[in-house]
Amino acid sequence: MKSRLELSIVMSVYNGEKYLREAIESILNQTYTDFEFIIINDGSTDQSLDIIRSYSDQRVVIINQENKGLIESLNIGIARARTNYIARIDADDVSHLDRLEKQIKFMDNNPNLVLLSSSYNVMLESGEIICTRFLPVEDKCIREAITKWNPFCHSSAFFRKKVFEKVGGYSKRYELAEEDYDLWKRIIQHGEVANIREPLIDYRIAPSSREIATCLRKNRTRIKDENSISDQPCKDGNESAIYPYLLRVGISLLEYAPHKRREARKHLRRSLLAKITLSGVYNYLLTYLPARIILTVKTMVKGKYYVP
Repeated sequence: MKSRLELSIVMSVYNGEKYLREAIESILNQTYTDFEFIIINDGSTDQSLDIIRSYSDQRVVIINQENKGLIESLNIGIARARTNYIARIDADDVSHLDRLEKQIKFMDNNPNLVLLSSSYNVMLESGEIICTRFLPVEDKCIREAITKWNPFCHSSAFFRKKVFEKVGGYSKRYELAEEDYDLWKRIIQHGEVANIREPLIDYRIAPSSREIATCLRKNRTRIKDENSISDQPCKDGNESAIYPYLLRVGISLLEYAPHKRREARKHLRRSLLAKITLSGVYNYLLTYLPARIILTVKTMVKGKYYVP
């Protein structure tokens, strides 16, 4: 444990009472405990402020203000921070309990690193995880990706305060959902960046969110073996490496345990109902063949007609 405070977590809240307790407690219950938790109540008209004030934890720092918007609120909160490292969390997301421990260790072990985030689970409002989004992990791959799309998770972002100040913080020129992308493109010019391959946050989405379409996108998304993603060329990282949960389970059962064909078939059928990918149809049909033939066929066509 460090002898002096090194980390500030910053959260801005506007009418976020529905999921706020879950988000706050995911931070207060972290395995890494030496931090300050700056929560900005941005003019909420619901019970958000009462929820924040209900926590007596001395690590919680409350900023109560009139509504200023997310960008200005985050700039205010980070300016208030007394530490070297800044971690972000949104008021409706959930950090895994070892998130901060893993991120601060990663930053400490990589002194040239200025920005870090992680892969993340995509979670419905109900709390159901529908898929995991794996982001490119290496600096080179991230630099290639950032010219086309945002390869960082804002709610698991972890960066050095001095670099944030050097680039001028979040820009007011950008609208919601673009402010982080703009910031990363400026920060990346001042040092190395990375993502932890392991998902460290559950990212909550609304039913109308385009993230659902991304997760369940057909044909254009390649389903890969998550255990080898760090060895994939950078161009694979640019495709977002989305892994729909049900299909991943089905393929795993079919690939390594063909004697469990009935169970694999059940999972794959559910995947097909979700209209995930034609790879699901292929693997589903294979489950009707004897195990020996399944392995033979999959070996013959691996990498050509399906993605393992």
